Amino acid sequence: MIYTLKYDPSRSCYKPSKPYSDDKFAWDQYRASAKDYLECLKNAASSDIDYASEVIADGYEKAVSDFLDEIKRRY
Repeated sequence: MIYTLKYDPSRSCYKPSKPYSDDKFAWDQYRASAKDYLECLKNAASSDIDYASEVIADGYEKAVSDFLDEIKRRY
């Protein structure tokens, strides 16, 4: 079975909206918020990568251990 794995780190981050006016203060705030949003995306993805790697490693170790235990047991 072929399927597509999709990932969206933005679910845990607040995405800022562009200001509607040319107000300098509003645009400065937007730029600061945009920088925070990009940092949040980076941190969320990094955290999820670490978690996924740990879960995969644990699953691999369990599968190997289970198989080796099965080999050691006699019929």
